[in-house]
Amino acid sequence: MKKTVTIKRLLVLTLILALLLPLTVYTVSGAPQQKNGYTEAANTYGAVAQAKVTKLSGNQNGLTITVSVNGVVAAEKYQLINNNSSGEFTVGDYKVYVSTSGNDKIDACFITYAPPPASQEKPGLLKVVNPRPSRAPIDAVGLSVRLDTLEGKTIAVIANYDSTMPAIARYMVANIPNIKIIYISDMEVAAGQSPRPIELEPPIQNMSLRNFEADPTIADGIVFGNGF
Repeated sequence: MKKTVTIKRLLVLTLILALLLPLTVYTVSGAPQQKNGYTEAANTYGAVAQAKVTKLSGNQNGLTITVSVNGVVAAEKYQLINNNSSGEFTVGDYKVYVSTSGNDKIDACFITYAPPPASQEKPGLLKVVNPRPSRAPIDAVGLSVRLDTLEGKTIAVIANYDSTMPAIARYMVANIPNIKIIYISDMEVAAGQSPRPIELEPPIQNMSLRNFEADPTIADGIVFGNGF
């Protein structure tokens, strides 16, 4: 009898301690010194995003996102999210990408858009926002000089799937003197999925995207398009 009472007391004490202990919280913040996620620090105008996830019962967590400028809170937002979810959130005038995993951990938190100070606003300025902030950035290198002719040139044709771009590759081989075509058809389509490469007939040279990226200077120009 005494043993049963002792076990019951231990269970009650364990339940009380569980209720009194604070919920699990994890925090990750961006660093503005060089890059705030995939956005150059210069384009976040000193703003830094910080995300905090609070583990709740069930399949949802509480997410708090705070944006600070020079150490002063500029905007803050709290909302419920599904476990292991990620996405871009609007926090005041800012856009913040947050990725969570393991039900209670934050893998990434960075600003994807920050409004420029009023002194830097320009009438009629066109703003372009990356619709897929989770993808790695591409360094802008500017436009190359336009080729005066395709004759005798090496052209890389890059496509996904096999409807349109093979016809373009074959047309150039048949109609442009001394042209060399490199055909690349294993470009990533979506969510890490790549199609089976299409092998075109000689004299077209088939190549993997990885091998081409190792030395893209082998081509004088690129024809890039959707192969659907």
